[in-house]
Amino acid sequence: MRNVIFGGIGVLWGGGILLYTLIGGARSGGAFGAGQVVGLVFGLVLFGVGLFYLINGIRSMSAGDEDTKPRRRKRGRRDH
Repeated sequence: MRNVIFGGIGVLWGGGILLYTLIGGARSGGAFGAGQVVGLVFGLVLFGVGLFYLINGIRSMSAGDEDTKPRRRKRGRRDH
């Protein structure tokens, strides 16, 4: 379930970055243009990785691979 949530967030944020860049248009000019290119690459990577985790998370949920029991944190030994 965690992969589905984080994958969805990645797809939304990456898609938002890509959409903003494509609608706003690229302005060239020194460091500002270079920053826009890096932002576009970051949006592409974020969208791609988010989509990967979203698809794999949904696939594992439908296959029943996830544990149905709640996880418990292991407690360390207490030395007094």
